[in-house]
Amino acid sequence: MFFLKYIVNEQFSIKLIIQVTEKSILINVRRPYIILVIGLFMVSWSSIFIRLASSPPLVTAFWRLLLSFFGMLLLTIAFRQTREFRKIPSSYYKFFVLSGFFLALHFASWFISLSYISVAASVTVVDSAPLFVVIGGYLFLKEKINKLQGLGIIISIFGGIIIGLSDNSGSIIQNFDPFLGNFLALIGAITVSGYLLIGRSVRQNVGNFAYMSWVYGFSTIFLFIFALLLNPQELINSFLFNIEIENYLFFVLLAIGPSILGHTFYNFAIKDIKAAVVSIVMLGEPIITSLLAILILNEIPTPMIIFGGSIVLTGVGLTVWTERQKNSLIKNLS
Repeated sequence: MFFLKYIVNEQFSIKLIIQVTEKSILINVRRPYIILVIGLFMVSWSSIFIRLASSPPLVTAFWRLLLSFFGMLLLTIAFRQTREFRKIPSSYYKFFVLSGFFLALHFASWFISLSYISVAASVTVVDSAPLFVVIGGYLFLKEKINKLQGLGIIISIFGGIIIGLSDNSGSIIQNFDPFLGNFLALIGAITVSGYLLIGRSVRQNVGNFAYMSWVYGFSTIFLFIFALLLNPQELINSFLFNIEIENYLFFVLLAIGPSILGHTFYNFAIKDIKAAVVSIVMLGEPIITSLLAILILNEIPTPMIIFGGSIVLTGVGLTVWTERQKNSLIKNLS
């Protein structure tokens, strides 16, 4: 009896171990995708917080980057990655400055664009940045553009024209100006592609934490200069806590949610998921952001905005998917 009981218990134990192991494997497989989806959700709140803040866009952008900079330093210490700073070649600092400048221009132009056009239109145009990464790679890095990428770029341009001609959010947005708003959003897409192109090369030899800390730091300095030139009194008031108190909540939420958690989760996910899949999932940001704008801002995109946005995202998806078959295009999106 003891022998038979021992065999049964042993078999049960083995079966239990196998089941637990299979469950653990399943959790490990799913975890990167869960992290990716959480990151996407975090990033999608960015435009909403910008709209809810009553401070000038440049002041909001400055505080977001300042708090993000300190947040990255804390993460660097928490993950014990301070050694990354000691491994940086001295010749790379000029690239950190240039990357920070592009990122500052990206935030400045994008944040301001939200004062003139709908959230759906702005985010869709800004998220066409991968197209300009491909174009920039062709112009400056002598990378080839294949036929599918060219087709994707043409499709996206067509969709962008539809968005530019069909946004009629004037009843919702006080300073509604579709031409200026879409132009600024386009500048935001172009400048962030410069930041991404630099990062694609530099980060082959520089760790994520060190790179992002330096870039956020320089970007904060540039945004401080921009805000000081264009909104000096509002910037000073923000330091003196002489603006509406809820603005500071949105500054913190922008830094913790989209910048720190959102992009950190993207970086973790891309280690275990094919870059092409990550890129396609990231195209869900305009969709989620538009849904949040409907629920929170009561900003309903027109059918033509939805149609044009779908065309833009289709073109971007085609371009990015093709690019990802060759190499890793994006590891970090602002």
